[in-house]
Amino acid sequence: MTAPGRVGVIADSTLQGHLLSSAVKGQGYQVLVSTEPDALEDRWLEPDALDLWVVDLSSEDRWQHFLDDLLERAQVPILFCDGQAPARTDARSVSYTHLTLPTKA
Repeated sequence: MTAPGRVGVIADSTLQGHLLSSAVKGQGYQVLVSTEPDALEDRWLEPDALDLWVVDLSSEDRWQHFLDDLLERAQVPILFCDGQAPARTDARSVSYTHLTLPTKA
């Protein structure tokens, strides 16, 4: 049996980062880091640090330089989210928390 995937979450909103981390953990993956873009430590971009990045930035224009850098330096796939995560009490939350992340080949 293989260990669950090691995921990093980057969000420019603390609440969004928490919701995404909860959704990822709910599917059995490990969230090793959840951070805002300007607080990302270089060690998380090293080879074998993670298996996947989940990125959700509401202000893409503000973070364009960060995104360019991440795309250039990331050693693993990056999953970009589109839209705000629904609250846990929202009926849409069920489908959001049942997202399926890619497995490591």
